[in-house]
Amino acid sequence: MDRDGLFRWYLLIEPDMADYESLTLRLFRLEGDDYAEHAVATSGTSLTLTEPVTVTIDVDDLLDL
Repeated sequence: MDRDGLFRWYLLIEPDMADYESLTLRLFRLEGDDYAEHAVATSGTSLTLTEPVTVTIDVDDLLDL
């Protein structure tokens, strides 16, 4: 959180509601007063971040298939 009580980053994890066998990860960052999409990853890919931390998330590792 920043000094105004706002989260500078957030990660949204969206399951495919039809079968729950795939996910979409969306990373958002605060730009001014609004959030902008910074990165997206879907099943079969990875989300690699260098901000706010350095990490790679394999989307399929989040699924229990």
